[in-house]
Amino acid sequence: AQLSFGLRANPVDSIERTIASLKGNEKLAVIDQYCRTYFQTDPDYSVNLAQRLIHLSDTALSYKALGYKYMGVIHYFQAQYDVALLYYDTAYSIYYKQRDIVGMAAVLNNRGIAYMEQGIYDKALDVQLQAYKLNLKDGNPANYCKNLINIANIYSAQKNDSKALEYGKKALAHLEKEGESQLLADVYNNVGASSAGLGQLKEAHAYYLKSLAIRRHIDDRNGIATSYANLGNVSLRESDYKKAINYYQSDIAMFEELNNPRGLVSTLNFCAEAYMYIKDLNQSEALISRALEIANTYNLREIKPDILTTYKVCALVKGDYQKAYQFDQEYRLLSDSLNNEQLEARMANLEATYQAAEKERQLQKITIEKERQMQLWAWIVTGLSTIILLFALFFTLYRSRNKQKTILLANQKAMMEVQLLRSQMNPHFIFNSLSSIQSYILQNKSEQADAFLSKFARLMRLVLHHSAEEYVVLDEELESIRLYLDLERNRFNNRFDYQLIINDSLDTEAIKVPPMLMQPFIENALIHGLLPKTEAGHLVIHISMNDCCMLEEI
Repeated sequence: AQLSFGLRANPVDSIERTIASLKGNEKLAVIDQYCRTYFQTDPDYSVNLAQRLIHLSDTALSYKALGYKYMGVIHYFQAQYDVALLYYDTAYSIYYKQRDIVGMAAVLNNRGIAYMEQGIYDKALDVQLQAYKLNLKDGNPANYCKNLINIANIYSAQKNDSKALEYGKKALAHLEKEGESQLLADVYNNVGASSAGLGQLKEAHAYYLKSLAIRRHIDDRNGIATSYANLGNVSLRESDYKKAINYYQSDIAMFEELNNPRGLVSTLNFCAEAYMYIKDLNQSEALISRALEIANTYNLREIKPDILTTYKVCALVKGDYQKAYQFDQEYRLLSDSLNNEQLEARMANLEATYQAAEKERQLQKITIEKERQMQLWAWIVTGLSTIILLFALFFTLYRSRNKQKTILLANQKAMMEVQLLRSQMNPHFIFNSLSSIQSYILQNKSEQADAFLSKFARLMRLVLHHSAEEYVVLDEELESIRLYLDLERNRFNNRFDYQLIINDSLDTEAIKVPPMLMQPFIENALIHGLLPKTEAGHLVIHISMNDCCMLEEI
């Protein structure tokens, strides 16, 4: 144990001897080098080096700015994003005074990444665009290409696939000139994902194949597995189920070779879904069973809800409604448990961020107090120095108060997020639909069972898919409504009919709405408006657009 400790300490001792032997900018350059080296492996030592850059660089302001930037990076890697942003702001102000375009752009890029990690996409996009413009002005393609990739990733996180595709292609225009690389393969993959999100499946397929070719050439096995999975998913959407199965089987073999149980479980689940489409339910059930066994072995609880959903659909298609109900109950219990765990983790993270910000605020107060005492001493020496130092003190206090306000606002936002997380409720639409199916099946109309079950399976797939989305295209929302109304109309023996009137000016494939927005109102109209009537009812749903928003009339 003593030998191990000695070996671990020796590199730092050697670094300190090297630093002690140097002076001026040479010393600062060595501190800079080793500070970057220990960002993640030894953050405490890296903080020590960054603070020395700050305090030893009174004349070399570029190194002082680097010290503040490195402090931001260290806190970023520790997920203390608010504190990281405070240091980035200080570094940016130094670069701005020096008119250092490259330094300003680098800090803006870091700020954008921190905002994106927090989900503050509007600010992330704003600073990345600023960094992009600065790097364009500087003329370094490698730097502004990184901004393009980050901008595309922000739009992708916002589900704005058209903008993500636009900026992804701009990045490709540069990267393709540089030849094959890991980064080029990743951007091909991202552009493929954006194309798939826009329904451009052939283009997505082509980009995924380009990404796969590069990853094979550079022997990036994890990347190869990702490419196979993406190709399988897009082939599934193209209804080329056999090709999807081939890609998934290649992916399964790759994940087995990599000993990656998480990826293996996910692909087994997708492959089982593909087999359901070709009505090979036995093979589908075998794959799902294997996926569930691996998930249980490796305690992959966060993946199990997807497996249970596929298992439930397979059981429904096979007509085993008791097993489907069993899987649905297990899915609900597990989902509730995972949601609670995520809430607890989020609250713990917010608390840690608050504590770090509070600690930083206290350090700032101590620093301000020391500076004030030094300025008072200078005032005794000379009146002129007093005026200059007091002005500096007031300026420092002003900036410190602004930073404290920023920290306070961040803490208030954190508390609001906790309150919002506590107030979330899960929708019960799927349960109501299952009740409708149960009612219909009990009527024992076997000749219509296949058609009815097919509609329900499609409706359930849409609802489960949309439940993870903040917005869905209007066309898919309308399809869900039609399926729901068809099921309800059949369940109530055609006691009503309906009519969907869509204004011709609406582009239903471009407009996005919150999922399941209309269903509660339509359900209310059926239960309280039409079904109590003795005569047949008629439901008319008119969807149009006025100057500011979409209107729905029932």
